[in-house]
Amino acid sequence: MEQKQTVESGKFIHPKELLLHAGITQGMRVADLGCGNGYITKAAAMLVGPEGAVFAADVQKSVLHQIEKDAHTLGLSNIHTVWTNLEKHQASNIPPASINLVCLVNTLFQSQDKKSIIKEATSLLAPGGVLLIADWKRTTTPFGPLPDERVDFREIDMLVAAEGINKIDSFEAGTYHDARLYKK
Repeated sequence: MEQKQTVESGKFIHPKELLLHAGITQGMRVADLGCGNGYITKAAAMLVGPEGAVFAADVQKSVLHQIEKDAHTLGLSNIHTVWTNLEKHQASNIPPASINLVCLVNTLFQSQDKKSIIKEATSLLAPGGVLLIADWKRTTTPFGPLPDERVDFREIDMLVAAEGINKIDSFEAGTYHDARLYKK
């Protein structure tokens, strides 16, 4: 029986391991779309180093303010917060085709308009750029959203493919999450 490839199986998402699996390197430009509390943002900022840049985008100003405070406390000057609605194309004002790694982690299950978010995410990818999507597995768990509120990765794969982006990897991102990598 084939063993599924995992990132930190048996745990919640481990940001550093997830980003390393996605191919993050020093000097990259990363966008964390729907960044929430910034756990992916902060890990990415440490991994890309001072030569890189991380754009933390969210619709909630309060989480962006907290990320700015955390970045200051941690001495991370390469984090740039962006207040935006990801369902509105180019509302983020991040230049198109300028990002090496776009992350959508626990973001899509919260939206009714996944197509618009994926369109925005893929438009930011530089040639050769990678899109990382990690979200809740579509199964019953003791916590998290209800199974019917979780993403169907078959639908996500089709939406991303419609933007001309190819799936390059599919893996578990811990016990409760699945993930995909797509490349422009």
